[in-house]
Amino acid sequence: MHRWLSTCSRIQGGSFPSEEWYNLISAHSRRMVTNVEDQLPAIAGISSILGENYERAYLAGLWSHDLIYGLSWYKHHMADKHPKAKDNIRDQGKSYLAPSWSWASWPNGMATYASRDLFHHEENLMKIIDAKCKPTSKANGPFGKVAPGGFLKLEGPIKRAKVRPASNELYGSWVSEVVDAENDKIVGSIYLDNQPDKSQSFEIWCLRILRFAFSARCSYETLCLGLVRNGEGCYRRVGLVGLFKETWRYEDQGQMYENDDSSDEDQAEEDKAEEEKNKEDTAAEEVCVWDKKVWDTEPSCITVV
Repeated sequence: MHRWLSTCSRIQGGSFPSEEWYNLISAHSRRMVTNVEDQLPAIAGISSILGENYERAYLAGLWSHDLIYGLSWYKHHMADKHPKAKDNIRDQGKSYLAPSWSWASWPNGMATYASRDLFHHEENLMKIIDAKCKPTSKANGPFGKVAPGGFLKLEGPIKRAKVRPASNELYGSWVSEVVDAENDKIVGSIYLDNQPDKSQSFEIWCLRILRFAFSARCSYETLCLGLVRNGEGCYRRVGLVGLFKETWRYEDQGQMYENDDSSDEDQAEEDKAEEEKNKEDTAAEEVCVWDKKVWDTEPSCITVV
């Protein structure tokens, strides 16, 4: 941390160190601060230097110029491995920490981001209309603790879905299935910001933020904010949703399933059998894909707090 601060103090011009920032957030959130209210103040020195040197607006741990990618965080929950994580989860409800769309709102694990190289950067799946955060102290400005009332005003098509416990235990307790609200077919999965009761099912709304590049070797096509209603036209974030692409059942742990033309006859037969099994599994699990027609609706303007 001190080395990073020393480096930042020497920054003059150049491009904003986005990759270094997100790596810092991952490392910082993994450390489990003693006081949950110190999540943002602990990095105030670094964020203030970056904000001043690059003249960027800072919003509860995110940067306004990179807000869409900044919203794509998800948590590696550590309650089973780190004793302090359980204390943080308990203490989180005692005071306001950050808006639900900030990684600092849940001090229960490491914030992680997918590589930028996986995404189509030219596609605008949603628009950011407005973004505000109110600091608790004028002395620290926007870089310290924030007061209740921070919000994002976003515009884009949203679609209703349901969250239910994952049928595959390999996902872990913090990953649940996302199913179409009308036909109960699986459309993706959600990395929940907070570990729920494993039997919990509830309604969410999906708002697309990033689309994976066609060549990306992963199971997902699109990332969405998983939202629950918090009032008329108002929502709060509960997780990050990954929507499956057409070939998702032909993939193993994020790697695209491919036949090897150079394999011998036995291997070719094995590949064919595996492919047939995957097709059967897909039909059995009743998976559907939300294609462009599903999203061809009038955009909604919503507020996320």
